[in-house]
Amino acid sequence: MSTDTRAEVGAVTRSVMVVDDEPEIAGFLARALRDHHWRVTIAIDGFDALEQLGQTGAPDLLVL
Repeated sequence: MSTDTRAEVGAVTRSVMVVDDEPEIAGFLARALRDHHWRVTIAIDGFDALEQLGQTGAPDLLVL
């Protein structure tokens, strides 16, 4: 019986940026996404998001 999960068999890590000025909401979303194997970055506002995007490039998903 196989117990492999997607992470164990080499699933691609997806990236997401969460943009929210409420730390509790951003943290909740980040934890939920990380639980599903997303690589998460958090920005506190649009200016912060643009700055991070300029440094790291576009994520697979942007949550506003």
